[in-house]
Amino acid sequence: MQAALRRFLSWHLRAQARPVVATEQPFTVTCRLPDESVVVLRGTADRLELDNEGRLVVVDLKTGKYTAEKIAEHPQLGPYQLAVAEGGF
Repeated sequence: MQAALRRFLSWHLRAQARPVVATEQPFTVTCRLPDESVVVLRGTADRLELDNEGRLVVVDLKTGKYTAEKIAEHPQLGPYQLAVAEGGF
């Protein structure tokens, strides 16, 4: 547990750290599927940050992942990206 906390603090306090805009942020997105049915997706993102261009970045602290390339490995990242794209935050 202490090692995980040290890693988090090191990552959070690094010089190039992105500004944190929210933690434990709920989101809701309504999506229309190809068959015209409607699905409401609700969840909570661990952490929201802003990148250098002012874009929202969702960070999943359990996996430590936030990049699109990791969606296949960590499927919970896909709904976060959908929520950002659809204005769910």
